[in-house]
Amino acid sequence: MPQKILVLDDEENYAKMLHSLLEQHYFLVDSATKPEAALRGLEEQGYELVISDYKMPVMDGSDFLEKARIINPSLPVILVSGLMNTPELVKVANMGVTLVLEKPIDIENFLGHVKRFVQPLDEEEFYRQKHLQESASANAVGEDGEPFVRRYPEGSAFVSDRSQSMQMFLDELWRAASEQAHVFLKLPPGAEFERLLREISRWQGQPTNQLYTIDISSPVPQGMVERLNAVAGSGELSNVVGVYGYGQSPLKLQEAWVDILREAPEDLLLVHGIDARVFGREPLPINPELSELLVQSLCEMPPLSDRLSDIAAYALSLCQHCAATRGNAERMTLAPELAPLLLQYDWPGNFQQLADVLHRAVNLTDGDILGAEAVREVLKRTGEVVAATALPTLSDYLQAEQRQYLEQVLKASGQDISSVLDRMEVDLSLHGSVDSPRELGLLYPELLTAKG
Repeated sequence: MPQKILVLDDEENYAKMLHSLLEQHYFLVDSATKPEAALRGLEEQGYELVISDYKMPVMDGSDFLEKARIINPSLPVILVSGLMNTPELVKVANMGVTLVLEKPIDIENFLGHVKRFVQPLDEEEFYRQKHLQESASANAVGEDGEPFVRRYPEGSAFVSDRSQSMQMFLDELWRAASEQAHVFLKLPPGAEFERLLREISRWQGQPTNQLYTIDISSPVPQGMVERLNAVAGSGELSNVVGVYGYGQSPLKLQEAWVDILREAPEDLLLVHGIDARVFGREPLPINPELSELLVQSLCEMPPLSDRLSDIAAYALSLCQHCAATRGNAERMTLAPELAPLLLQYDWPGNFQQLADVLHRAVNLTDGDILGAEAVREVLKRTGEVVAATALPTLSDYLQAEQRQYLEQVLKASGQDISSVLDRMEVDLSLHGSVDSPRELGLLYPELLTAKG
């Protein structure tokens, strides 16, 4: 896992400033404005460095440091403050504070100290990790200083919610469905909209196998209001009604449908699935009145490529569902080499593409194990070019172990990497100028050919 920094400051603007400064230098950062929330973040996911303000209401820097040390006795903590008097300095020194810096900070000096404990990523890796972690965890400590706590019902039956980004989306959806008669969803193309409708129906205590949906790209049929009244009173159909087709519908038709939907019975919950491409650089047409509503109350579903644990969960269940027609669903498994392909592919068509590809791949497979080649063949037939994805090699493993070891040594010693390598009697001329363990090749490549 990449190293992360937690910034704590009760002044939100200052916390944001430090956050932005560190990210500009390719550090992964979370921030909080309340010490209590920061402590919960330390307990739940841990950090390699904490940068905290000293002067804070309720719990000052020394109180926070004391509690943080209980959670992680070896955690590096840098206190940043305005003028601290001698007793305060003595107090935090006796508590084992790592470093005290005065405001305003000297940026170069500050970054130099940070690099003693956490190594920045290279630019490409930083943006990849930031993209994944913002979607997967949306910061364990949120903008309001509070950690995410799920409120929607446990045990999702129709959608996978193993990823935290999906949990946060479902939590927002749960709140909207509990408070509003119309729920607006921004969905990536190919999202599992029908499964979402079934999940919401389960939350509402409604039938999950009988759904009513409306395609507003189709002309409004006569008696539509009466149909909606019949849905509301049937007892057999879910009162959760899916509405879709906005991007494919001309504005006049949208306007007609909006007028109809205004007259829908109050006990119906209308869930509007709106293609994310409506909001793109070349936006699809959308009713202006509806557009104003979307700005205020839009729940945005993360794309499948940001939900890696959900891909893994869906993959097995979809394969077993497809294999059920052959009577071998319980025996159907995924080959180990398939996982890297599924997790590294972008899935631009999201759930629908994943379901379609796996269905076709299962039909190409004679046995009970679905391998990467079958999936790659299906993608190739549909015009997608996918490079072969190799499992980690021994060299990969050794380099990862070497990097982790060197990062620990750098953190403990406070030295630069050249000094550490020199102390290890490594010939620096063979490796050139390096600033971090990530830039090094294997120090002892002979391990790859060692015998016995």
